[in-house]
Amino acid sequence: MNVSLGSQLLRADRYHAVNTALLSRQTKSVGLGGLECARLHPHVTQLLSLNEDVLIRVLLSIRENHSIYTLKALSLTCRNMRRLCMPSLFNTCCVMVRSHLTHKTFIPAALWAYIRELWFFVPNSIRNRYIERIVPLENNCFRIKFPLADTLSRMPNFHSAMFNGVCHSFSSWGVRRAVLSVPQLRRVEFYGPLWDNRVEKLPRKLPLKAAPITSFCVSCTDYRMRPRVMREDVSVVFALLSQLHTSLEVLSLPSEHISLSTFRKYDWPRLHELKLRGERQSSPPIAIFPALSHIRTLRVLTLELAQSPECGLERQSMGTFDPTDGFPWRDLESLSVSYPHPGDEWYGLLPSSLRRLDLRCWPRHYVHLLWHDRRTVTDKLQWCSPILGSSEMLTILRRCRSSEAWSSVRQLDIEFREDHMDYKLFEYIPHAFPNVTFLQIHRYRMPDNMHVPVAEIADALSRLTQLQVLRLHLDFTEAPHPFVMDDATPCSPDDSDFHPFDNIVRTITTAADTFARANTTLRIACFLIRQDTNNRWMPFRILRGENAVRVDIDDTITATQAFPVDDEDGPYWNPRRVVVNRYEVGM
Repeated sequence: MNVSLGSQLLRADRYHAVNTALLSRQTKSVGLGGLECARLHPHVTQLLSLNEDVLIRVLLSIRENHSIYTLKALSLTCRNMRRLCMPSLFNTCCVMVRSHLTHKTFIPAALWAYIRELWFFVPNSIRNRYIERIVPLENNCFRIKFPLADTLSRMPNFHSAMFNGVCHSFSSWGVRRAVLSVPQLRRVEFYGPLWDNRVEKLPRKLPLKAAPITSFCVSCTDYRMRPRVMREDVSVVFALLSQLHTSLEVLSLPSEHISLSTFRKYDWPRLHELKLRGERQSSPPIAIFPALSHIRTLRVLTLELAQSPECGLERQSMGTFDPTDGFPWRDLESLSVSYPHPGDEWYGLLPSSLRRLDLRCWPRHYVHLLWHDRRTVTDKLQWCSPILGSSEMLTILRRCRSSEAWSSVRQLDIEFREDHMDYKLFEYIPHAFPNVTFLQIHRYRMPDNMHVPVAEIADALSRLTQLQVLRLHLDFTEAPHPFVMDDATPCSPDDSDFHPFDNIVRTITTAADTFARANTTLRIACFLIRQDTNNRWMPFRILRGENAVRVDIDDTITATQAFPVDDEDGPYWNPRRVVVNRYEVGM
């Protein structure tokens, strides 16, 4: 087993040697007394002159925005700086499972006071090997020899645990049960399956006594093949939620792991954030609104559900309700719905607390357009994309305009395909949500239309007088095939005569300049670039002078403005199996 600082994974012997030296060093040039203080760098001396509370915030910012290595180097300058850096350095530690859990190989006790988050991580090279010896008990569950629960209980600030690949290796349920029982635990995240029958069989009654966890999240690969969930995973989730429903505030799950009927079985007095992502349930079909309307505390509701022909309904209807009862989520701040139904009347009852509204496709519609994506999304997963037309999206926005949310929404994300009401839709956006500061639009051409009316769209959106950030995917014909840069193709980055992304970069640069000149409040414009399986936003910073406007590509925007650089990755594909024509476009 190895332990690391954040993403830094060090070998166990180095880890102990380095930190023992740090903790026990008494003299030399690391003290803060006498002449030793004069040998410090002037910048370090200036930092130490700050108020301690301010300095701690500076150190946290260094960790978040720079590197753990930078913070580690700063901690080696003097004893006082090391003392202040310790909470930031060891706030998150990673337990890399390579061998048995023992006191000798576990995190040194001298660091326990600083640890708030623990990652239990299994390397890919040994993820499918049976590592920790397990001992079967009479109740058909398992335990581990290392007193993990007692050890974690003695970490006063420990509150979060993340598991990545643990279920495929050592005594998985023994470790997770030990962690879940720690009294101070409040947040748990699982990446990958929750149970593996190759390691242990699921008992009829799952023995579990969990702490009052407030945040429970499970993440899986979006494009995993069928069966997308195992029966054991559903049983584990159900067993956990039966205990946690009174304490949970945040719940994020793959939609396949839970039935909507489960929400109706329990009260959720504190739940304010719910995210379901995956395939829409088809048997039995349960409407969203009746299943969730009794959870009155919801503030964030995210329903990113893929559609399959088995669902029977093309669009995501929220279900019928009695308007006289009023809107149940009066404190709702963020709403995301995939493939919204234009006939749903409840969009006209959105509350004034709403700040973010996403009406989109999941997964994005562009992964249904090119054949290499369709091999996974359409052929294997059998998902379809009933994307809304401009007229249907306009119908929903008109309902939203009649609600209390029309003046409160600050972030808007919509996805649609053009039709005869295309320009009317763009004209209506400033009228429906005049105070939007962040706007994201995915707009797709009809197959027989090669023209993108950039100037007309820019003119319509110029009426958004508070817009600061604009992100657009306008389906330009100049966009090359995402895998045109692969070595298997005749084109390469060293081809001086032709570079496949030159045309699209010129096109979006011109478009960014058009939008910058049309809207005087716009500060950042981003356009989508698809390359390999990555779908990234190319950001332009808008610089304004007295009589001039200039747009510059600035990759630092996403870091400084806290905007994600990626849209959503597409399904994995091996491009070396086929040669892609360099002139194929992403239509």
